[in-house]
Amino acid sequence: DLTTEISVDAEEGDICRYCFEGAGEEYGELISPCNCSGGQKWVHLSCLRRWQRGILVSQPTHPDFYDDDERHKVCNVCKAPYTCRPPTRLELMQSFTGAELAALVEERCLIGSHSDFSAEIRRELSGLPADLREQVVSRHWIDGAFLIVRVVEDVGNIIKLQLDDEEGLGLFASLLSSDWCWRVRGRLFRLLFEGPLASVSASDAQAARQAIRSMQVPCTFRFSPADGGDCGEDNVVAVNLTRPLDLTLARHAAKRLRFTAMVMKAFPSDEPLLPRVDHFFGGPCDAGRVQCALMILGDGSYSILDRPIRALREAQELCRASQAAPEAVAGDSGTE
Repeated sequence: DLTTEISVDAEEGDICRYCFEGAGEEYGELISPCNCSGGQKWVHLSCLRRWQRGILVSQPTHPDFYDDDERHKVCNVCKAPYTCRPPTRLELMQSFTGAELAALVEERCLIGSHSDFSAEIRRELSGLPADLREQVVSRHWIDGAFLIVRVVEDVGNIIKLQLDDEEGLGLFASLLSSDWCWRVRGRLFRLLFEGPLASVSASDAQAARQAIRSMQVPCTFRFSPADGGDCGEDNVVAVNLTRPLDLTLARHAAKRLRFTAMVMKAFPSDEPLLPRVDHFFGGPCDAGRVQCALMILGDGSYSILDRPIRALREAQELCRASQAAPEAVAGDSGTE
């Protein structure tokens, strides 16, 4: 779990800067994970992990909406990197839910908010003006029931890093690990020696770093995940089913126009829309885009469609078939 060697030479009387307790069986050994000294020097590994988890939890869950927050990797006092790596997102989930529950994150499962959790969020938001409450991400979790509609497996996609100046290039070359890894959002990616670096031997560290420093800026480097695919990095798309959206309200005029345009595209001949369409706030990520459509049938079964125009057309066909069935029965009865 430790990326480098850490100091554990705590003396009697030293205490953890987080919980103010000393070393012992209940709390574990004290370690020095950064360059702090004095009363800030010592921590329990479990307390530091709790701090790192808290920072990760405060970030948005969608990779397109969070930045590379350094607080869980770098001490906010001495600014030195922690020698203890932060938990991955899979480890984070398992620490809260257990491995068995984490394994249930799959399509058609529901993620629900406990009533106590919802009450706590309501209490926190009650002191905010209504306009500000609408901007708080956690409001989506009040009495939330999120249906998982899609899980995109992490297959270890290549990422790119572009450097535009020589100073950044030199810093990058010096910060690469001995096995050519670079940490992004808590995950290790390994440099690919390709393109201008194709002829460079990764085993010759000095020559390789010099070759990197000698590249012409701006330049782009490509990395692959050091550990391959990671199920903790799977992209989970889930939509909230408990927050109806009223398109007749003035503040949703733009959404109403988009839906009208969608219907016109699905039925260009001005055919009347037969199915009932209800709209919901799906959640905080990419809130201006339709994430999916749930087509619910009379027997309670449902289909998940990620293309709304296709969903409208299929629902229209089902409604037509449903209307035609009684007419066919009536016609048969009249001929007997």
